[in-house]
Amino acid sequence: MTKKQIKKTYCNLPEIGWQKKVALIFFVLASFMLICSLRNEAEAQGPTVVSTSPANGATDVPGNQAVVSVTFSKPMGGGYSISSN
Repeated sequence: MTKKQIKKTYCNLPEIGWQKKVALIFFVLASFMLICSLRNEAEAQGPTVVSTSPANGATDVPGNQAVVSVTFSKPMGGGYSISSN
């Protein structure tokens, strides 16, 4: 059995022209670039406020409330607080 016969027997794939190969490569690269672009865009967005304490719009908050907390959608680095002391 020759190499050509083995290829046809085991692969049985039709030959495609160079134009289709170029189109396929372009499609794969374009898809990869789109996925990377969407991923980078999602990562570029900053964190959003998930919750606050006291809750947004709360009316029964004491005037001497000592702690106001904010929870973000992404972990914040290092920690930071503002104190009047």
